[in-house]
Amino acid sequence: MMLEEVVVVVVVVVVVVCFRCCVVGIKDNKLDLSSRVSRTGSKEAREESEVRDPEICNLGGLVKGKLVRGYVKAVTDFGVYVR
Repeated sequence: MMLEEVVVVVVVVVVVVCFRCCVVGIKDNKLDLSSRVSRTGSKEAREESEVRDPEICNLGGLVKGKLVRGYVKAVTDFGVYVR
């Protein structure tokens, strides 16, 4: 039996992505990051950018009938958790 030479070429592509973010929370050694301009931009950038989805930090920011966009994190018997 004749052995054939096999050439294996392994190409590793490394992509480095840099972006500005803000750490908004740490839980179980996992970071919650935000890339919102309202948190990461300079004061001038924050003032110039139109905030499409204003940040709601407490119940006072909610008004009956107000449309709020977000990501559904969990659905339970007690309600829906939106981030």
